[in-house]
Amino acid sequence: MLVKERGFILCAAAVAIIFLAVLPLGHFLFGWFEKSPSPADEALKAELGAAYEQLGPLPGAVLAGEEQRIQGGKGSVAYTFTTKRTNSEVIMHYNAQLKENGWRYVDTRVVRDWGKDTGVRNIVYQKGEYTAAISYRKDNPGDTSFGLRFAKH
Repeated sequence: MLVKERGFILCAAAVAIIFLAVLPLGHFLFGWFEKSPSPADEALKAELGAAYEQLGPLPGAVLAGEEQRIQGGKGSVAYTFTTKRTNSEVIMHYNAQLKENGWRYVDTRVVRDWGKDTGVRNIVYQKGEYTAAISYRKDNPGDTSFGLRFAKH
């Protein structure tokens, strides 16, 4: 019995040592540690946030979420809203706001998942090297959710 227990303890110790040695190495090699944003990334985040702040808010819309993905001087900020307004009212409002602020309409895109239409549409605008998009679900009566995304690619 003593030999089996000693073998188990040695095996457990070896696994623990390997785990403790590999985990920090994995963090180092694969960037698992959260890195602080660079000054350029912080500046881009501020620029994209300012683009959003320039738009007049849709009356009655409630901010439901915000997402930021910025790294290496590229990325996006996205805002999700809920409202009782129709998709047409949302689109008319933000189309006017974007155009007033110098954004140019580019295209309306169908969002697909493995070739299947998800029902989501992105109306895409461009201003220099930046893009903006109004995202909405095409068949969504009643309470509507929509998104605004500003990006630099």
